[in-house]
Amino acid sequence: MPGELEELARLIEAAMEPGESLTRGDLNRLNTQFHKLLVHASKNMLLKQFHERTSSITGCFGCRS
Repeated sequence: MPGELEELARLIEAAMEPGESLTRGDLNRLNTQFHKLLVHASKNMLLKQFHERTSSITGCFGCRS
């Protein structure tokens, strides 16, 4: 879990860089990675199922793993 928290912190820091250095695609990838790791770290089946359902509706490709 500590490694997962460090990775979440890294993703947040990367997403908060000045907007000029991040493309929309980069921000979307960081967002997807963040939410996948958050769901995984929670070890919460209800949250996992909710994430899978909303990912399929919103088109979060690669989120369902």
